[in-house]
Amino acid sequence: MNENMLFSPSVMQGVIKAPSSKSSAQRKLICAALASGQTTVKNIGTSEDVGVIIACLQNMGATINITGQDAKVLPINLRLNENKIIKPKLYCKESGAAFRFLLPVTAALFSQAEFYGDGELPNRPILTLVEALEEKGVIFTAKKLPFETKGTLQSGIYKIPADISSQYISGLLMALPLLQEDSEIQLTTEVQSTGYIEMTLQALREFDIQIHKTDKGYLIPGGQTYQSPKETTVEGDWSGSANFLVAGALIGPVTINGLDVNSRQPDAEILRILEKFGATITTSNNEITVQKANLQDMENDIKIDVANVLDLAPIIAIIAAKTKGKTILINTARLRLKESDRAKAIQSVLQKFGVSVTVEEKSITITGMSEFTGGEFDNFRDHRIAMAIAIGATVASGEVHMKNAQVIAKSYPDFYKDYKQLGGQAEYE
Repeated sequence: MNENMLFSPSVMQGVIKAPSSKSSAQRKLICAALASGQTTVKNIGTSEDVGVIIACLQNMGATINITGQDAKVLPINLRLNENKIIKPKLYCKESGAAFRFLLPVTAALFSQAEFYGDGELPNRPILTLVEALEEKGVIFTAKKLPFETKGTLQSGIYKIPADISSQYISGLLMALPLLQEDSEIQLTTEVQSTGYIEMTLQALREFDIQIHKTDKGYLIPGGQTYQSPKETTVEGDWSGSANFLVAGALIGPVTINGLDVNSRQPDAEILRILEKFGATITTSNNEITVQKANLQDMENDIKIDVANVLDLAPIIAIIAAKTKGKTILINTARLRLKESDRAKAIQSVLQKFGVSVTVEEKSITITGMSEFTGGEFDNFRDHRIAMAIAIGATVASGEVHMKNAQVIAKSYPDFYKDYKQLGGQAEYE
């Protein structure tokens, strides 16, 4: 399929259903694969990242049958002498979550495993987690992908920084209850992306796993058994939906059904952020409506801390670029460690739209423009950047051409379908 997409200026208004949260689906599928009996996980979506988790869990011995948007999960046999999988091979493609979640989980269950990855995944941070696992009995054949692990994870005290990736902590929280003795996670830095750790804890509670918060981190009792709730439903995704909520503020109104305003997903913060840009937001029965904001009437500069909402940074940059005055995104350093160097990618995209932007080590300053220009755009093979470009294209003065358009399948395969349903103009070239 030709993956070059042509976008034309358009009016985006209407109603869509929120996509499935891949972050929620990944956690629930892992818990189901570790549980005591069959679990039906509903509304898992069709994103590539969820597909990666499913394939990895199957290679670990789980049986997962997909019917429509639902997955029936028969768990891995956790009694090693009866588990036919001796040395699972996990192909994580470009999924950082699959890699970081399942690395400690496999080390808890298997004495050997193999890990592989694609794209930027071998270059994304993992060394801190590797070193923590090495201290507890796991041997690695290399410090970055591809590698093999040998040895079984041991219980004890895990000292680990919390400002590189919350996925390190989430992976350990999933794995350590499987060990016979108690363990403790001691966080050596201030926590970043706390909402994602809360999502993990919420999923663990649903499967009857007990984790105790301490002043330093978490206490994890050993010898626990994941208990299946029989059925669980994946919630709507705030990260993907944020793109269309921003479209509502640009040219709406846009309404999205199926979003829980009380969600633990960090990117639910988009509502508070849009309010800073003057958007009018109404919520009712898990239905969110965002009205067009008067962005050129803003009188004060805006400052937004993206430390806990890094996935929102690209789409926040789009609305900031259409807002009078300056918007400063702070705590942006970890943007460089995502599927692309997102700080550099945001700068490239905004400059293509004709917007003045300054990128520093820990901040991005955007000076708003009343009009975007069109042209040829690079999404850096990053799904979040691709979606931000598509939303920006609706308010550009000319056509926008983008290569590698299908990169959005990593998290939101139906993005262009929903884009067109709301009136967006997009076609393959």
